[in-house]
Amino acid sequence: MDKETKELLKRTLSMTDDKLLLKFAKSYAAKDQAFAEAIIEKFLPVGSVVDFEKMVKDCFLHKKKGGRRRYGPSLDWTAIRRDIKRLLKQLDHLRQQQDDETAVEGAMLFLEVLDEEFEKDCVYEDYNYSNSNFGNEEALAIVSDVMQNSKSVAHSTKLKLLQRLEALAKGDTYKTYLACNMSKTANTIKQQLLPPEDQVKDVDKNIKAAQYDSDRAYYVKWKVKLLRQLGRNDEAETVISKYLHLDGIAALRFEQLVEESRFDEAKSFCLDQIRWIDSRQYRTIQPWQERLLEVGQRMGDLETVRNSTKWLFAYGNVTQDDKKEYYRICRETFNDDGWPAFRDEMLIAGRKGNASSSIVLQLYEEEGLYNRMYLYLQELSDEGGNYHYGPYTNSGGERLYFFSQYAHRLTNEQRQEMVKAFAGTIMQDSRGARDRERYRQIANGLHHLSQSCEEGKQQARLLARQILRENPGKPAFREEIEYYDY
Repeated sequence: MDKETKELLKRTLSMTDDKLLLKFAKSYAAKDQAFAEAIIEKFLPVGSVVDFEKMVKDCFLHKKKGGRRRYGPSLDWTAIRRDIKRLLKQLDHLRQQQDDETAVEGAMLFLEVLDEEFEKDCVYEDYNYSNSNFGNEEALAIVSDVMQNSKSVAHSTKLKLLQRLEALAKGDTYKTYLACNMSKTANTIKQQLLPPEDQVKDVDKNIKAAQYDSDRAYYVKWKVKLLRQLGRNDEAETVISKYLHLDGIAALRFEQLVEESRFDEAKSFCLDQIRWIDSRQYRTIQPWQERLLEVGQRMGDLETVRNSTKWLFAYGNVTQDDKKEYYRICRETFNDDGWPAFRDEMLIAGRKGNASSSIVLQLYEEEGLYNRMYLYLQELSDEGGNYHYGPYTNSGGERLYFFSQYAHRLTNEQRQEMVKAFAGTIMQDSRGARDRERYRQIANGLHHLSQSCEEGKQQARLLARQILRENPGKPAFREEIEYYDY
């Protein structure tokens, strides 16, 4: 190629879109066998002559244009991603062609080099957490697939690869920045490669080294499973008893008792856990109340079912729909005159706990307790004496919003009394309003009042007219009020 042609080719390629270039290469290769073979030889190397170490390291040669920013990366990680994508396609092709040993070695080497370059280049100083996959997930999938399913890779080779994988899993790169369940994958592979006796020794080390209770519980469960596999059931029970202070292990004991239909023991165990946790107050007793409910239902123990559903309704950190379901479960355990008294206790507990005003009012309506609904509406909080005129659950300013929904369940006298109170507050608020946000709140309040009942509609119309008369120089106030039709 002469110098002029070479220069023209360089200019042409620099201005050509990658997709158009790829399309041209495919089209030309279809017509020219030698060209096609050259592409295959260059970009899809296979066989024992492949230098994957060079191929992997070549991915990380892209320097950032303009030099390194202070404390920032010096490599162009966007360009690196593109090369990594091509590399992974080649590794995946090798896997499909049953060249498992080359594929897994290339994938493992890539994970190691990525770890090294990522940390060395301080990428975490300029890290975008919204996109934490640099091909590590795909490479780990290849490693996992080969290690668990390939019969052509020697067991000794797999054990060496496992050691390398565990070393990577312990570092910050794959635990914090490029999270891809590497530790879990290594553990899964280990369970398949090592005999149970060797796994027990390894797990013991992890139990001692675990920094967090959740990690320790994970390894204790693993050890219990292994001991049972080996028929060492008494030893497994001893391990469980030793670590009952871990929530995950206590749950394991509960599951065992239920599975063996030892419901009385399961119930006592739940109650012991609730008392133990409650005395320390460092974690919630909710999971144990849920388990206690399960046992109560299995035993037909109505008292246990009622007490657990009452607690879950009042204090459970669950959706409001779930709270209604707990209420329904409890109600179905009664078929005599005992329900009204227990219901009242349950609703009072819910109001003191975290049952929303919306749920409490719905249940008052279902039960036909309209006088109590009225008293509850009266008890709903205001914020600093000022209504917010909106449904802020368990906070100030709920009363008018819920009155607009349930006014039809109140007596005429009760409605008139509440309409009069709201009218006075809205009028007072309007005289202190100084900005559009406050104008909007007042207009919203008038709207809710007008939606409540006929008395409320008439009063809202009168208030709107009076407020506009008193504020002729506030066009924003007029605009907010006239947004609604009274």
